[in-house]
Amino acid sequence: MRSKTKRLTLSGALVALTVVMLWLGSLIEVLDLVTVFLASLFIAFSVCEFGIAWSVLPYFASAALALLLMPGRFISWEYALLVGALPLLKALFEKIPAKPLAFLGKFAAFNALFAGVLCIFHFFFGGLFVEATLFGVTFPAWSVPLILAFFGNLCFLLYDILLTRMVVLYYARFHQRVERWLK
Repeated sequence: MRSKTKRLTLSGALVALTVVMLWLGSLIEVLDLVTVFLASLFIAFSVCEFGIAWSVLPYFASAALALLLMPGRFISWEYALLVGALPLLKALFEKIPAKPLAFLGKFAAFNALFAGVLCIFHFFFGGLFVEATLFGVTFPAWSVPLILAFFGNLCFLLYDILLTRMVVLYYARFHQRVERWLK
C-alpha cells in the first residue's frame, strides 16, 4: 500500500510544478502552448502513479491556482478548460477495449471541450470569429472556427501520440524507482 502522505506530498509538488510551468508560459508569450502541454505531463504522471480518481484533485487544484494567479488569462483558461483535462480523458477512454471506439471517444471529448473554449473566448473575451489575415491571405469570419478546429484536431492527434510515447518512456525508465519510493 502506498503511503497517503507521500501521495499527497507528490500531488502537491505536481500542482506547484504545473503552476510554475504555466507561469513561465505566461511570461514568454511565444511558449504558451508549449508550456501548457508540458504542464499537462505532470497530470499524466499523476495518472500513471495514482490512477484517474486520485489525479482529478491535482488537476482541479492546478487549474484553480492557474486561474487565480496567472498574469496572462489565456494560458490559464487554456489549461483549465482544455489541455489539463486531456491526460485524464486519455486514460479514461483508453480503458475501452475497442481501440477505434476509444480513439473516437477521445476526439469527441476533445472537440466538445475545444468548442466550449472557442465559444467562451468568443462571447466573453470577444472578437474570435472575425475576419482574419494570415500570411497575406484574408479568411472570412465563418471559416475561422473551421480552421481553428482543423488545426486543433491536428495538434490533439500529435499531442495524443506524444503523450502515449512519454508514458511508455516513463514506465520503461522511471516507474519502478518512483513506485519503490512511494512504498
